[in-house]
Amino acid sequence: MTTYTDEAAKAAHCWFAVDRVPRDPATTAWKRRARLGQALWRASKGYPMGSQPYSGGSDATPIGSRLGSSSRDRGCELPSRRARAVRRR
Repeated sequence: MTTYTDEAAKAAHCWFAVDRVPRDPATTAWKRRARLGQALWRASKGYPMGSQPYSGGSDATPIGSRLGSSSRDRGCELPSRRARAVRRR
């Protein structure tokens, strides 16, 4: 995985002040590394970036660690074909 930097997270649209946990720098670091890892995974699979709000729109904010709705609808966040099949039931 890429080494975490605020610049890398901002470039990947996954740096959020809300991830800061007061008086707990280890948890803050974990949350920020996790978001960057999710954004890099999504990009490596070629899945579109999601947004806030989920529905998108002209005022939407891109969220690199979130899948776009077309990928979510296809179950791309699930780890296996079997899990996707169960979800469709």
